[in-house]
This record gives sequence, structure tokens and C-alpha cells, in this order.
Amino acid sequence: MVTGSQTVADGRGPLPGAGGNPAGQGSFGTSLVAGVLIAALVLLLQVLSGAHRAELNSHPDEPAHVVTGVFLHDWIGAGLPDWRRFGDRFYAHYPKVALGHWPPGFYVVQGAWYAGTGVSRTAALALQAFLSILLALLTARLACRAFGGWYALPAAIVLLSNGWIQWATASVMTEIPMALLTLAATAQYASYLRRDHEVRSSLLFGLLASAALLTKGSGLLLAGVPPLAIVLTRDWQRVKTWPFWLPALVVLLLCGPWHLLTLRLQRQGLLHDSFSLDYVAQALPYFGTEFAASLGPAGVGLLLFALVGVIRNQAASKDGAQDSSRPLLACLTALVISALLLCLLVPASLEARHLVPAIPPAVLLAFAAIRTSLAWLSRESGRRLPGAALICVLLTMWLPRLHRHTKPPTGFQNAVRTIVDSSASLHPVCFICSDEIGEGGFIVESVTSGPRPGLFALRSSKLLARDSWDGRGYATRYATVEAVRQLLTDLQVEFLVMDESVFPEERDDPHNRQVRELLATFPDDWTDLARFDRLDRGKRYPLSLRVLRRTSAPNPPPDPETTLQRILKIQGSKTR
Repeated sequence: MVTGSQTVADGRGPLPGAGGNPAGQGSFGTSLVAGVLIAALVLLLQVLSGAHRAELNSHPDEPAHVVTGVFLHDWIGAGLPDWRRFGDRFYAHYPKVALGHWPPGFYVVQGAWYAGTGVSRTAALALQAFLSILLALLTARLACRAFGGWYALPAAIVLLSNGWIQWATASVMTEIPMALLTLAATAQYASYLRRDHEVRSSLLFGLLASAALLTKGSGLLLAGVPPLAIVLTRDWQRVKTWPFWLPALVVLLLCGPWHLLTLRLQRQGLLHDSFSLDYVAQALPYFGTEFAASLGPAGVGLLLFALVGVIRNQAASKDGAQDSSRPLLACLTALVISALLLCLLVPASLEARHLVPAIPPAVLLAFAAIRTSLAWLSRESGRRLPGAALICVLLTMWLPRLHRHTKPPTGFQNAVRTIVDSSASLHPVCFICSDEIGEGGFIVESVTSGPRPGLFALRSSKLLARDSWDGRGYATRYATVEAVRQLLTDLQVEFLVMDESVFPEERDDPHNRQVRELLATFPDDWTDLARFDRLDRGKRYPLSLRVLRRTSAPNPPPDPETTLQRILKIQGSKTR
């Protein structure tokens, strides 16, 4: 058996992180102070990012996540009325509900959260901050258990300094809950491999894996943790016991029905209908580069050192003998590998945010390498290096890379406020002509900034064009500007929100051009009400966001129920 007293130089040294103090986790007071510091750092970075002043549309998916969470909150709050009828009415006001394209887990959590806080931008971001705090606390706890108390707070700080973790904390996206659930599940599997309450740990792994799969389909990455962990620990006898297979049964029972029913919708979010070598060829350099950039040179070096240490020490271990930290490090290694393989093999999209679940285990493995390095230096120098040496290492390698994510406002909150203040109706009909992020920004600002149901937000991309969820099969619905004009009249549109930042040729879709031609052909139909700056993808478009009002606005305003029925008739049911 390899012991902690053996040296690294002889090739049989301690596994990175071995010899930590699993039991000694510091006093309650120390843990409380560390927890408060972690929470304060999360909240500070979120506030400094500007997230509380910006719309919730940093990514095309963000508005859909917020609106779907509000939809579930309102549906439950209304007493669980008829699903289809309630869904159609809600979608007529806020056409950004995406339940089915994603599983319900994140939205159930949002709904419960809003029940206590109310629906607002601040409440949505507070939930993200809370989940990030839990993720950082879990990372700190695992570092403390495996490596010792000195490592807990630094591990959390390094994690929170990561640019993608900050982005996910400042955005209402599924990346933070997925990172939390996958790390928690992996910790439970390590407990199972340590033979700590085997059945309970196996069951908890299955439940947490189910929660991940019911939050996002990428929870599938946890399927790779058990086989890879078994290979790394060489604990082959596990496969012959029923607790090893228990998680698969739990996941099949809890997640199977939902994913079978929504498989068609979920596949619409993929770039390819099946496995594609062309995608792998693109994904390998992309995700490899992005993952390395997110960790930095020091982080990559430490991670590679830790991975080599895990493999070498497991191979050197006789008869499966292990110290208490080895199962955890083997499982963390399995989680990193599984997360990277999922990015490479499942053709979702080439976006670095998919790497977020791999970042917490990578940080922990890097700290395992730091601990091994400090232990080796202590033995070589003949004296115990103080914990301050760890802090110096951190300051040297990571803190110069501290990234502060910024999330500026994009302009649509001003447009919504102008319409609400100008209309005599509580339910004005608004037609939004923008790109996907702009339409989402307007809708999410509408759903979070006032009583519901409020205004009717109609998306030009859905009413003037038809396509699939991923944009394939695009075609316009109307051949002439006159037909578009008649549509807006039939829908009793009072306000037109025109985003002129989408006019550059590479972003100017045919349905946007139809609205522009409408304004040029019938200039007397509409009157400019206000103009605002539009900020998109880091570029500012001065006064490009126009709010126009129909010149002959109905007085008195039309009956909301009549308007609703007209919208439903033209738009059709969106609840299946």
C-alpha cells in the first residue's frame, strides 16, 4: 500500500491530496466566518457585474429560463388550472415559455423561490447567487475534508474568481445548478466508494443524478462517473453488488418518462440529429482551448499534475487499498473527463458555458496538486511549510487572473417602461422587431417589472416567419407589406418596438426588412414615441431602439379578452 510517508521522487509518492484531515474540519466559528466571506464575495461580484441594472438577456436562453420559471410559479399560484388553457393565455402575453425543450427541475426551484420572494429581476438573480454560494461552500467543504482546513476558503475563492462561474452567477441560466448537482452527486459516489453507508450513498447519487437530468439533459455526463471511477480505483468487485446498479434504476424510474415524452423537442436543440465526426473535429480544439483559458496556465499545469498523480497512484495501489481521499479524487477526475467528453460527443453547440460543470472538480484537483507540492517541499527542506505558503502560491498564480464579469443593460427596460407609462390600457399590444436576444430582453423585462398578465408581447420572428427551434427551415409567412400591415391591424397592435441595431446586412432577417418596409411605405400609421441606445454583444448602437405608437390608437382601449382571443386565433396554441 502506498503511504503518505513515501516520497514523490521515487515514483510512489502520495496521491495529490492524500493525507488530508477528513475529520478535522475546524470549529463552528471558523466555518461560519468562511461561509460569510464566501457569501459576501458572491454577492459583491454579482453586484459589481452590473447584473441588477441589466436585462436578463445575456444569452438567448436566459429570457426563456426566467419566463418559464414565472409561468410555473403563476400556474401553481392559480391553483393548477387546466394546463393547456392557462399555458395558451400566458404565452399570448409572454411568448418565451420553453418547458419541454428543457426539463422542469430548474423551473420548479424558481417557482418555489418566487413564492417566497415575489417575481422580479432581483429575486431571479438572488436565486442564482444562492446557488453559487452553495456551490462554493460545497467546494470548500470537499477541499477541507480531503486536504485540510487551510484549503477550504482558497478553493472557494479560486472557483468564484473564474470568469465562467461569474458569468453564470450573473445570469439566470442552468449552468450553476448543474455544476452544483453534478459535484454533489460525485461527492456522494466517492462516499459510496469509501463504503460509507453504501446503500444510502448509492441512493443519494441516483437521486442527485436524477435531479441533474431533470434540470438539463447534460446531466447525462454523470453516467460516466461510475465506470470511470471504478476503473481508476480498480474496485472491480463493486460491479457484482446490487448497490452499484441502484442509481441506474432510480434514474430510469424518475427521469425516463419525461425524457421519452420530450425527446423530439430536446433534439431540436442539437446541431446534428446524430453523432457527427465533423462536430467532434470542431469541438475538440474549441473546448480544449476554452477550458485551458478558463483555468489559466497554472491551473492547467496543476490539473495535469493531479490527473497523472491519480492514475499513477491508483495503479500503484495493491489489492484496491486506498486512503480516504483517493475515492474522491478518482471521482473528481471521472467528473472532469465525463464533462469534457459530453462537450465533444453531444452536438449541442460550441459554447464554453458547457464547460462550467468541469470547473469545480478541476479546481479541487488543482488544489490536490498544490498540497502534494507543498508536502514534497516540506520533506525536502526538513521543515513544515506554514499555511501562508499556500496563500502566496495562490496570489502568485491565480489572483492576477481575477476576472470581473460585466453585464451592461441593453436598453429594453426603457422601452417597456415607456410603453407602460404611455398606454391607457393595462394590456397594450406590443409588436417587437429585433433579434432573439432583443425579443427575449423585452419579454423578460415585461414579465418581471409589473403585475401579470400585463402587456401582450408579440414577436415578429414568430408571427412573420416560421422555423424550427434551432432556426432551421426558415421562411417568411407573408409575401407583401400590405399583408403585414393587415396582420398588425387585426391584432390591434398599439406599440411597435423597432430595433435598428439588427439592420446590418449580416443580421437583417427578411421579416425584419418587411417591418422596415412597412414603416417606409405607411409612415403616417406610426408616430415615434421614444428612442434609446441599444447595447448588443459589447457594441453600442446610439438611439437605435425605437418605440413607435399607432397614430390612431383605439380609444377606449380594446377589451383584453377580445384581444386575447384574436391573438390565440392568429398565433395558434403553443401548449402541447
